[in-house]
Amino acid sequence: MATSLDEDETRRPATEPPAGVVVAKDEAASFRRAILIERLKGWGTPVVGCALLALSLWVLHDILRHFHYADLRASVAAIGWPPILASLGLTAVSFAALVGYEYFAMRFAGKRLSVGRTGLGAFIAQSISHTTGFAAFVATSLRYRIYAERGLTLVDVAKVQAFFVFTLGLGLVTLGGIVLLIEPGFAGRLVPMPLGVWRGIGAAMVALVIAYFLWSWRMHRPIRVFGEEIEPPRPSVTLLQIGLAFIDIMAAAGAMWVLMPAGLDVSYPDLLGMYLAAVLLGIVSHVPGALGVLEGTMLLLLAPSQELMAPVVASLLLFRMTYYLAPFIAGSLSLAGLEFGRWRGFLDAATTRTVTRIAPLIPVAAAGLAVLAGAILLFSGVTPPIEARFTALSDIMPLPVIELAHVAGSVIGVCLLLLARPLYRRLAGAWTLAVGLLAAGMAASLIKGFDFEEATLCLVVLLILLACRPEFYRRSRLLDERLSPGWWIALALIVGASIWLLIFAYRHLGDPTSLLFTFDIDRNAPRSIRAVLVTVVMALAAGVYQLVRPSRPQRLAPVDVDMGIIRQIVDASPAAEARLAFSGDKRFMFSSDGTAFIMYGLSGRSWVAMGEPVGPKKAWQELLWAFHEEADRHGGRSVFYEIGPDNLPFFLELGHRIVKLGERARVPLEPFELKGKRRQDLRTAINRAQKSGLSFEVVEGEALEAILPEIEAISDAWLAAHNAREKRFSLGYFSKDYLRSGPVAIVRREGNGIVAFCNLWLGAQGEECSIDLMRFERDAGPGIMDYLMTECLLWAKARGYRWFDLGMAPLSGLPDHKLAPLWTRLGRLMVRHGAHFYNFNGLRSFKAKFDPVWEPAYLIFPDGSLPLVLADTAALIAGGWSGIVRK
Repeated sequence: MATSLDEDETRRPATEPPAGVVVAKDEAASFRRAILIERLKGWGTPVVGCALLALSLWVLHDILRHFHYADLRASVAAIGWPPILASLGLTAVSFAALVGYEYFAMRFAGKRLSVGRTGLGAFIAQSISHTTGFAAFVATSLRYRIYAERGLTLVDVAKVQAFFVFTLGLGLVTLGGIVLLIEPGFAGRLVPMPLGVWRGIGAAMVALVIAYFLWSWRMHRPIRVFGEEIEPPRPSVTLLQIGLAFIDIMAAAGAMWVLMPAGLDVSYPDLLGMYLAAVLLGIVSHVPGALGVLEGTMLLLLAPSQELMAPVVASLLLFRMTYYLAPFIAGSLSLAGLEFGRWRGFLDAATTRTVTRIAPLIPVAAAGLAVLAGAILLFSGVTPPIEARFTALSDIMPLPVIELAHVAGSVIGVCLLLLARPLYRRLAGAWTLAVGLLAAGMAASLIKGFDFEEATLCLVVLLILLACRPEFYRRSRLLDERLSPGWWIALALIVGASIWLLIFAYRHLGDPTSLLFTFDIDRNAPRSIRAVLVTVVMALAAGVYQLVRPSRPQRLAPVDVDMGIIRQIVDASPAAEARLAFSGDKRFMFSSDGTAFIMYGLSGRSWVAMGEPVGPKKAWQELLWAFHEEADRHGGRSVFYEIGPDNLPFFLELGHRIVKLGERARVPLEPFELKGKRRQDLRTAINRAQKSGLSFEVVEGEALEAILPEIEAISDAWLAAHNAREKRFSLGYFSKDYLRSGPVAIVRREGNGIVAFCNLWLGAQGEECSIDLMRFERDAGPGIMDYLMTECLLWAKARGYRWFDLGMAPLSGLPDHKLAPLWTRLGRLMVRHGAHFYNFNGLRSFKAKFDPVWEPAYLIFPDGSLPLVLADTAALIAGGWSGIVRK
């Protein structure tokens, strides 16, 4: 049970128990503040990235104001295959250097994996993270999923990622410093300062690297970072880091340089410096693949003439394809090919193990491919078609069909963008819808202009999704999905880029609204304007729906089960808390052999299990995993509330985190007696009660049935007097059916009927007894709670029970240390300053008078979800969000 004394006043002195289990107003505010902070943190970086991209698009728009879309097509066609192949070759060199990062990072972390396995993990992680953005976060997550089964811990992966990021940073600083010393002119175009100043900055950057090299040469002992000892890299490793970073960055810049038009007067060192500046701004922006930021920065620094503007833009576009798009597609296809072979049995055991390790990456790749396909369809819808193809199409296809296909392509693009997040979360419904949309996208691309390239891309993504079908298994309503801030801003960026592309392609037409209702086979602009209008309306409608739609109420009624089976399992359980199964507000999940069950409730996305499984421990492990997997399958998170210390290993195997909720008071009954000075207060309470005509009795069966109306009146009056409402989930509530499930202890006043009662939970095998509801009349007299509790303990002892559970003292026993976790410090702050709302110390003091053994009680939850889990659990106990701020 959560707190057996849940129904007393919250501001009584320490000799009386406080009020019922309520979630105090300051606690609710703390939950809300934590959720608000978490959400604001989610918006911070995306907003910065959005601002930088908007600035880049503004720069691009200003630079390209006299530029025509037809010029771009001609410039792309004018670039021959030799520069493109050279760019692809240098891209391969750059990625080979990244594999080198990974291999030596593994050695630095003290792990030795084969070059092939390391190369596969590095290529997939980097090819995906280069395109999706947030490379440090995405790449770290992917690496951990790939390498965890090879024995690498999170600390090991953190070391690998730190080595990787530091190597790249070391290369950027070193190369940047050298380029500023040799060719500082490009920097003056970005920030006007004298060349001498820029050379001084370059010299300082080189000096910083030299200082780091000397430090690594002289440093011979480990350094401690966040409690972990890390061995500083040796000078040889430092030189290796710089060498690998040089190869990586210079090859990437070379992949861009070989595509530049011959007439552009820019040296390789100068372009290298510009590329370094663009990469740095791209990293700061966190825009996926630095899309728009890199191009805008390069055009601003290159400042090509009007004649060379189209060839330079074409070169940057092809660089985007060779360095970002080609590796991304290659990585995704590699992933899909391995997965396809896994399910067809074409791979040997070693490869199958590799596939199993990388299978968690499939949703990431699927989401990225959905974004890519959606964006391409949107961009295709706002740009003119290839004239020769469209002329041939118009001869055989009627205008209404072409118009409809044009708009349909953009609608499909928006839908694919909205489905990227559900695909990332492995929703089966998203997979089904995406497959249908990609097939329709292929048809729309061909019908609207014989766009074979877009149709081929849709086909490739479709085949990848078909091959990976088993990875999308979660059942959840798509309309219940909420997109994160990052997803919404990514959608806004892509839609905004399509609008800019429309303006860029048809800038010579003037007012676009005059063309909105023009339908002419020879006029492409009206079709593009209608397509972008539909795109914007759909995106806005999706956003408004997310903002205003009501939360779908969760069904908290129990699933239809045979309560006779539940009773058999509960009656055999030594845990008194198992009696909560009869409260009427639980769902149940059974073990495969039907001997054990988990009782749980739903709140938000949290599947909260109340206590430990009920039944023999041999069935627990399979049952816990089944519960965890079922929550995951529905897009939820498995949470376990009030878990004792003895059984923690069962839960920690799920990979969850643990936080202390408080301490449970359990009284050993064998030594409990009323003799001695320490029991003077309890003897006084009993003597006073007996002198005032009070008597104690435990009733059940027919005798209980006869008094139910009387104790119901006491309960209603108690709730009204305390302005309280019934709690749920971790506590029972007054229900005649619930009270009939066990005995009830009552206090009678001679000649005046019942004045107080509590219901008892009895465990099997004489192991444990506990109480749940405890309520009394206003005029029951002082010390009524002491009297009733003491008599209950003596009654349980007389019947051979070994323990009496007084319930949990919330936030009790939390460590007081400056390095304690945030939740622990928040909890102690609530105990220290929240006495106005809840007498935490009084509750512990009341229970302490019975000399209990204090046992910790824990909350088990998935990593990174504590604020939301706490809020969901509080709402579940309070009977809804409105109950959180009420008693």
